[in-house]
Amino acid sequence: VFFFFFSISLRTMRQKNKVLACMEYLILWKTQKDDWKFKKALQAFMLHNMYNPYMFDHTAFLLVLDYISEMKGKGKGATIERARAVYSNEVDLKEINEDALEMYCKYAGNIEEGDVEDKMKIDFNDMITKVVKKRADQVLHAIAS
Repeated sequence: VFFFFFSISLRTMRQKNKVLACMEYLILWKTQKDDWKFKKALQAFMLHNMYNPYMFDHTAFLLVLDYISEMKGKGKGATIERARAVYSNEVDLKEINEDALEMYCKYAGNIEEGDVEDKMKIDFNDMITKVVKKRADQVLHAIAS
């Protein structure tokens, strides 16, 4: 049991470190474009996880939207495709919901996921699903602008 909890913590820490690296990447892109360099791995992580509000809060997501609005090439096409799929329920949101719940439990006072009642999980998943769909809509509008 301890090992399982330890692996979740390491995974969560790695994800948070990647989110911080994405934020540094985006801030540099926004403020010092001459010094900014494209980083494929960070962009891929960001585009995959930007729908999760526990990874990219509202302010961070707004910066992601700015970045997305200027994207070109394959990344732009893939982002449009995924946003459409998310918005139209063609993507299973289970992974996003599980990651969001894990991060919520971790940062809301080390609540164990097993302690969260099924009704609360359903309500939580419904809330996250609404946020994810709204973000997919915002992504599509940002790219279209």
